[in-house]
Order: sequence, then structure tokens, then C-alpha cells
Amino acid sequence: MVISNGQITSYAAWEWVRRAQEAVWLLLVFVVPLVFLSRSDILSSPVIVFIEVPKIAILRTLAGLLGALWLAEWALESKQPAGIGYGARRGWDSLRRWFRPSGPTDPIGWVRLAVTFYFGTVLLSTVLSASLPVSLWGEVPGQDGYGAYTTAAYAMVFAVVATHLKTQDQQWRLMVAIAASGVLVGGYAVSQHFGGDFFRLLGPVQHGIATSTMGNAIFVGSVLLITLTVSLAAAASHFRNRPGAPGPRRAWWVWTLWIAVLAVQMLGIIYTSSRGPWVGTVFALGLFVGLAFLFSGWRTGVRGVLVLAAAAAITAAVLIFPGHSFGDSFGPGSESSGGPSQAARAAERFTSIGGQVTSGGFSGRRDIWLTSWRLMQNRPWVDFDQMRLSFLRPVVGYGPDLHRTVYLLDSRPRGELLLPGEAHQAHNFFLHAGVELGFLGLLASLGIFGVPLLAGGYLLLWRTRSYSFNQRVILIMLLAVIAGRLLEQMVGLARVSDLTMFWALLAVMAAMPGVVAPQSAGDGVANGKENPVSNSGIPAGEFAAPGAWRLLILLIVVAGIAGLTWTKSIDYPRAALSAGEINGLIGQGDFAGGLAASDKAISLAPDVFVYHNHRAAVLDAAQAAGDPLLAVECAHRSNIPYQGCLGQEIYKSNRQGVFQRPLHYRARVARPGPHCPWQN
Repeated sequence: MVISNGQITSYAAWEWVRRAQEAVWLLLVFVVPLVFLSRSDILSSPVIVFIEVPKIAILRTLAGLLGALWLAEWALESKQPAGIGYGARRGWDSLRRWFRPSGPTDPIGWVRLAVTFYFGTVLLSTVLSASLPVSLWGEVPGQDGYGAYTTAAYAMVFAVVATHLKTQDQQWRLMVAIAASGVLVGGYAVSQHFGGDFFRLLGPVQHGIATSTMGNAIFVGSVLLITLTVSLAAAASHFRNRPGAPGPRRAWWVWTLWIAVLAVQMLGIIYTSSRGPWVGTVFALGLFVGLAFLFSGWRTGVRGVLVLAAAAAITAAVLIFPGHSFGDSFGPGSESSGGPSQAARAAERFTSIGGQVTSGGFSGRRDIWLTSWRLMQNRPWVDFDQMRLSFLRPVVGYGPDLHRTVYLLDSRPRGELLLPGEAHQAHNFFLHAGVELGFLGLLASLGIFGVPLLAGGYLLLWRTRSYSFNQRVILIMLLAVIAGRLLEQMVGLARVSDLTMFWALLAVMAAMPGVVAPQSAGDGVANGKENPVSNSGIPAGEFAAPGAWRLLILLIVVAGIAGLTWTKSIDYPRAALSAGEINGLIGQGDFAGGLAASDKAISLAPDVFVYHNHRAAVLDAAQAAGDPLLAVECAHRSNIPYQGCLGQEIYKSNRQGVFQRPLHYRARVARPGPHCPWQN
């Protein structure tokens, strides 16, 4: 068969695109949990904006890059015979085969259907949302949440990994990337505990709790639950059926490395003092070891137990050994924690879980759950607005990322000031989905946990012999992660770092039927494709120079992805960095500079209401100081006193914030009341 130069070039470019896709998804699971900005350089709505904004920007940007690479792959993969009609028919047939369960003997198709149903409910709830801008872009655009744009990024990660992960080596590299990220996250948590908060990520009131690169101890625990289980699976399978595995003489240092990897993460999760992730992690690790004994051979189980026991022994030794902790570094009034007290506090914290369960306290979560359940039943709404499609709310919910907004409608006053409780998340994955996505979303959220567990359990029971050793270990690891996360999410919060890893691992399960062993990757199978390979190594009938219409579609869609990513992802960190300059400029008395910084933040992210409030705060400070701001049009107006005109500008800025998020109470309380003479 004669292969043209155009086919060779297209095939080389196609191979490069496939490798770039893998590099991007490995970078995603590794970098998203680690990225952050300086606390003092960034300003926006939540306290941990310096953590949330860069993570979301990286997730959306890399997910957009995955989509662009996938489209480039399609443009290069010119099927023969060429033609739009033929390509559409072939694409539809491939889609049906990918989703269709292969029968009771191979139920992975049900996993794909369950995931698709979940993302479909998010899309439906967004389209029918009570507040479309909030559900589409998020409660505070550019920050961590459950908006449709962020969820679409998770969907892209899942889709690309599920359709492009074809070899066991790819699975191994993904596991190593997750384990490496967990080591750095856990390692920085340990460093914080012993006073080494080099990047100053701890807040002024976070005594005795390590938050690592997440800004919240619960988020750290959710990530380490996943990474610990993946690390244990990687350690247990490292010496079997892997090309280039170390020989007996070098095995000892590899064992030492994996033990250290687990120990660092164990210490990190203990220093978070997060009981929900503790329970989920213990359950996941125990389930992995138990299933490994039953379905992967007693040697695998023994390896898992030995590595786990050695890591636990090191962890216990560090906890018991008297030493300095980061509680000492906060000066007088901070409780110094020697080693025995560290272990005692950890044990007391863990044993208190039973008391929380029997008393029904759950650290205040019970009230949040009851309120969320009442919201699912009663579906109240604000008095100043009329909720559209109210009859559909029990089915489709209020819309993504509207939990905090509607929670205040049923929140009970508490505390000395009788302020209503405010919860941006239900602290239960399924109740949260029930409020935002309705009972349809509640069913879908149950499906993304229940269906993979049932499908994986069936495969372990009935298809174990048809899977290789490494595939069995990976399947057991996936079941352990999903089961542990299911338990943890009953009381936890799902955020960007752990969600990125979770969707990537769920995609590994969805891709399992198409994964080939390393030794069979080149004999008649090119990256999992069932096409004969020519003498030149190019799949026959697959590649030709891409047509003009494909290149045109590629350019148009990639330009759209680039524009969306720039304006709705990259511009938000830029705006937050500009807003971060405001406090310093006001402190120096440079009100004109502060106003310019706030105007720049607004120009970059006009839909973030807090930047309009920041602008009003700059004007208010200038008004109080009697500083003439020449940048404001009031300096050039003679028909109204300068101070009155400045007050009018303050009102306009706050009103613009209300316009951007009319349902957000913080935007409304920043607006001047009817006593202001300039409101009209």
C-alpha cells in the first residue's frame, strides 16, 4: 500500500496531538491541587480567593486546551471515504457503541450513561435556572463553585480521558501524577504543622489546623483521601507485570520510597483534623486491602498490608515523638503541642466521631441538612422577584450554584446577634444536588456513585479472570476510592481539586474495556483502534491531508474556545490581582490609584459584583478624607457640589453591583438606603 507524504504528516501531527492530550490531563490532576497566589496580592469575595481563583482558572484553561486538541485530532483523522454524511453516520455509530452496555457481562456502558445523565441534568437545570447568569458562570464568576461552565470543564476532562486512555502505561502515569500531587499537598500540610508555612497560606485564626494549598482543612482531607488510596494501589502493584520494574537488589529503596509517600500523606491528613475525610480514608484503604486479598491474590494483599503498616508505624512515631508544632509559632496564648499531646488530640478527635453520630450534632451540619431538605420540599423564593417555571423546581431545582442564595430564605437566626446561618454548600453531596438540581439531580448524583460501584463489583465477581493483574488492582483501587468518597461526601464538600481527580478516575473506569496491555499495543492495534496497520506504521484508511472544511471548523471553534477561556477564566485572576492593590493604595492615601485599580478590575471582570463595591469603597474613603479625585467626572461638573456628586457615584457603583447579582444579599446590603439624597 502506497502512503502519501500528506498521510505521513497528518499521522505525525495526530500522534503529537494525542501525546499532548495526555500531558494536559496529567498536568491537570497534578497542578490544580497545588496552584495558589499570594494572599496579600489578590482581592475578591471569599476569604480564600487567593486559592480558588487560580485553581478555577487553571482548570478551565487546561480543559479548554483539551477540547481544542480533541478537535485538532478530529480534523487530522480524515476518515476514508471522505464526506460529511459518512463522517456523521460513523460518528453516530461510534457514539452508540460507546454508550451502549455490552450486556450483563460488561456493564461499563452503564457507568458512561450514568455520568452522561448527571452532566445532562446540570445542563437542563442551567437552562431552566431561576437565575441563568448565576447558574451559567457561578455565584461569583471565576471562583470555585458548581456553575455550568466549571462543570463543563469537568465533563471535558472526563470525556477526553475516557475516550483516549488506551494503555496500562497511561493508567500508571495518571496514578503516579495523582500520588505525586498528594505527596506535595500532604507534605506542605506537615510543614505547616511544624511552623514551615513558607507561602503564608494559613489565616490568622487557623491555629492547630493545616490547610496546605487548599485554604480549608476539609478540602485537603478530600484530596488526600483520593491520593492515599491511589498511592497504596500503585505501591502494591509496582513489582508485578511492569516493564522495567526494579530487581531484588534495588527493590528495598523503591519500597522505602512508597512507604514515605504514604506516610507523608497520612501525616498531612491527620494534621487537618478533618474527621469526615479520616473516616472515608480509613474505609477506602481497608476496602482496598480486603478486595486485594480476595480478587488479586494474597501476595498483593500482603504487599498492601506491609506498605500500609510501615507507613502507619512511621506516622505513629512522628505523632508520639515529642517535638515542635506550628502552634508554638503563633506567640503567647498558643498552645504548645508536644508529641504525646499530638497523638492524644488526634485520637480524641477520631473517637469523638461516634459521639457526634449518636448525638446528631455533626458539628452543625444537622441544621444545614434539615434546611436543605426543607428547601427541596417547599421551594421558597425571594419576595421582590417572581420565580419562573415554579412548577418545575422540584424536578430541576433552583439551578447550579444557587444554594447559598436560597439557603438564606429558610435559615434560622442564631447567635447573640440573631444573624441567619449562611451555607454555600449543604455539606452533603446529594442534598446539595437535590437543592440545586432537583430530584432529577439527586437521582443523577446517586448514579455517579452507585452505578460504578455496582458495575465494578460485578466485574470483580464475574470477570476477574479476564482482567490482567494490573487491571484488577486498578479496578479495586477505583472501587475503594469511590466507596471512600461516597462515605466522606455524606458530610463533606466537593471542591475543584478533589473533583478534578474524581472525574479523571471515573473516566479511567469508563475507559477500562478499551485498555490494552503494553505488550499488545503495537501488534495490529494503534492506540486502541481496530484498524490494520500498514508497513509504514500508519493505520490503513485512517489519515489523509485534512480537508478545507475541517480546517475551517477547527479554526472557528478553537478561536471561540480561546476567547471564552480568556474572558471567563484568565481575566478573573488578572482582575483579582488588580483589586488586590486597592487596600495598599488607600492606605498610602493614593485614592486616584485605588480608583484606577478598581476600574481596571471592573473592566476585566464586570460581572463580579464585589469590584463595584470596592470602587464605591474607594470613593467613600476619598469623600471622608476630602480628597479631590480628578479622575471622577465630579471634578468637572459645576451644577452639583463635589461631595454630593461623589456620593452619587458611590450609589451608582453599589447599584451596579446589585445589577450584576440581584439575588446576592451582600450586593444589596452594600447599596445605600432610601435616606441617601443622591439615589434618584
